[in-house]
Amino acid sequence: MNKKDSNNDPEQLSILKQIANPFLNFKSAALDRFSNPIFYSFILSWCIFNWDRLAVLILSKQNIVDRISTVKNMPSNSTFIFDLPYANTIIFPIISTAFLVILSPFINNRLDFIHKNEIEKKITNKETLNQKNYQEQTNTIDARINFEVAEELKRLEKREERAAILARTAESESKINNLKEQHLVLAGSISNLQKSRDELTQENNALTEYSSALSLQHTNLINATATLSKELEEIKKEIGNTNQQKDLMHGLQSSLNQNEMTINEYKKQSLDTKILINELLQYFENPPRDDSGNIITQDFEQRIYQHIQKYGLWSSTS
Repeated sequence: MNKKDSNNDPEQLSILKQIANPFLNFKSAALDRFSNPIFYSFILSWCIFNWDRLAVLILSKQNIVDRISTVKNMPSNSTFIFDLPYANTIIFPIISTAFLVILSPFINNRLDFIHKNEIEKKITNKETLNQKNYQEQTNTIDARINFEVAEELKRLEKREERAAILARTAESESKINNLKEQHLVLAGSISNLQKSRDELTQENNALTEYSSALSLQHTNLINATATLSKELEEIKKEIGNTNQQKDLMHGLQSSLNQNEMTINEYKKQSLDTKILINELLQYFENPPRDDSGNIITQDFEQRIYQHIQKYGLWSSTS
């Protein structure tokens, strides 16, 4: 069982009450006894008649044992007129106590009678003073009430001002949060545009390489056509048979026509590729914008895909 449970145990509380009750009863009885005026009167009388014993006991420079011995050896009888045992220690204090207890009320009443007028004046002055004090306290209370009312009004005004400030603060925080959200959206859009730009740049590089390859193929085809033309001329010189020459001429002419068609196709493909590359470069260098200043997106991926479907993707094996 912990300390908290032991303090809350009703059995232990009842035991503590039973232990404390005798001490409380003794304290109450002692206060009742010592509050009797006879007790204080006897103490005062005894101290007056035995002042020398108290002086020796308290003020003497001897040690405590010698002081007690000196007090015991001091005579307690009276040598005034006749010898009376225990006069200073018991009899005279008792007689003095009886005198104080019995005659003190009469003395007090006589003194009150003598001082009656002064007491009445004192009471009157006290009542007048109390009335003034009451009036001043009333004025003070009214002033305090007015002060508290004014203070409460000021407090309410401050609360209203604080509520207005909090409302404006909440509105400002809401606007700030909206701006933060818009900033995040714009940042995401910028990041997506950057990614799209990087992808388009890569595709542009691929198309540039593809255009270079087409140009190389075009040059190779021109060289091959020139070579075939030379071969045709040599064949015309070497072959004397007209029919064979016609057949050869017809075959070479077909080859030339086919090569010319291929060259034209490569030219058209190179021209379309060049136009598409120029449009991509122009879009990156000076992108079109709407009235709000936002970039107008164009679907270059679809155009590139259509271009590849139309002409095919060039490779080194073409």
